[in-house]
Amino acid sequence: MNRNPADLPKSTTPEERKNLIELGSKQKSAYNNPCIKEQELSFKCLDENNYDKTACEHIFANYSMCQKFWQRVKSDRKINQIRPELPWPEDRERIKKEYFKKWNL
Repeated sequence: MNRNPADLPKSTTPEERKNLIELGSKQKSAYNNPCIKEQELSFKCLDENNYDKTACEHIFANYSMCQKFWQRVKSDRKINQIRPELPWPEDRERIKKEYFKKWNL
């Protein structure tokens, strides 16, 4: 759900308001999308190649692998009752290394 900045409480600081908006965005938030970088690279590739999807297949494959990896992490954490299921952005690099080692990737 995207939040309109005008709908946010007036008492928040500009930084708090930015964080609330970012948390509310499903597509453009690193909090909700661990593959935001790969998503942006996909859009950039399409823009640079006149939306020729065949020219961007390798980038799409990387984006897809990223999504599958983090979905698997979320499933594993849910099964093991680890919260949050999707790790915070600042923890993801460490957790990514742990899962690569755990799954022999």
